[in-house]
Amino acid sequence: MRKKGLGDVFRILIYVSVSFLLAALISPLLFNAGKNFAEVFADKDTTDTFSWLGKKAAKAEFDTYFKRALLLTALLGLWPLIRAIRPRRPTDDDSVWLPLFRRPGNSLLSGPRQCSLGFFSCGGIFLIMALLIHILGWRIWDPTVSTNEIPNLALKSLQPAIAVSFLEEILFRGLLMGVFLRSFRPAFTILAISLLFAFVHFLQPPSGTNVSDPYALTAGFEMLALIGQRFLEPQLLIFSFSSLFLTGIILAIARQRTGSIWLPIGMHAGWIFSVQLYLKLTEHHPNHANGAGIYLGDSIREGVLPLTALIITGIIIVIYLHKSPPTETPSP
Repeated sequence: MRKKGLGDVFRILIYVSVSFLLAALISPLLFNAGKNFAEVFADKDTTDTFSWLGKKAAKAEFDTYFKRALLLTALLGLWPLIRAIRPRRPTDDDSVWLPLFRRPGNSLLSGPRQCSLGFFSCGGIFLIMALLIHILGWRIWDPTVSTNEIPNLALKSLQPAIAVSFLEEILFRGLLMGVFLRSFRPAFTILAISLLFAFVHFLQPPSGTNVSDPYALTAGFEMLALIGQRFLEPQLLIFSFSSLFLTGIILAIARQRTGSIWLPIGMHAGWIFSVQLYLKLTEHHPNHANGAGIYLGDSIREGVLPLTALIITGIIIVIYLHKSPPTETPSP
């Protein structure tokens, strides 16, 4: 292990900690500003952007503002982090700037093909899980959603799927994984990045988490305390955290094996899109709202069934990557 690489790992840990602390500081200010903005624009009889933003700000609870504050602090700190860990010499073989979108020698179309494969394979496995959920009667179609709304709901689900998958894969399986590979072996890097990925997502405030006074300057730190209490819930630790960790493992293996982040981007986008669209189209069955229990969970991202679907996905991806390594053209 090289000291330079270990120093970069330490900088990443500081970056994550500072992002959460700054989010706790600014989230009450953001909440106050958002509600003031809503008072001015939410009730306007127009369809302009300000009116739309005002209505969104009026409906959003404190947990949403905390998530936005965390995203803002993470983005603001990303450039200083990149500046701090970029290679000192362009000729370094262990540069953090590994080829993220195209392995040298691969065709230009290999990346988009991998992305499409990841998107449709993960989406297809989720559809099988969704069919099983319906057979078991745990969820039903939302009667308030008409057939004409499905394309619009699909577009609304696709937009965040593309944005989140690109940003998170560039950060976790791109930049951060490249940093860890400077100092550690691939197996340890995959485990470490997957743990970091799981912790960051597990520490997100769940929807509906309320603080006593969202206008108080200490509300963000109260939210941090509420998030920390999630570690005291055994079911969340077993299923939610393990699902996030296994997701990170699968994506990191795909990144390591293909030499680019195209396949992880497609898989990540496929998961987000299918889950978001399914949640928009369905609702819990009234007689089985609590019956699914540990098998499904409220968000259909945690529980025995989603974890099993992830394991099946991981096995299929590993077999595919083992039997179909990336085709490379001879180097000139």
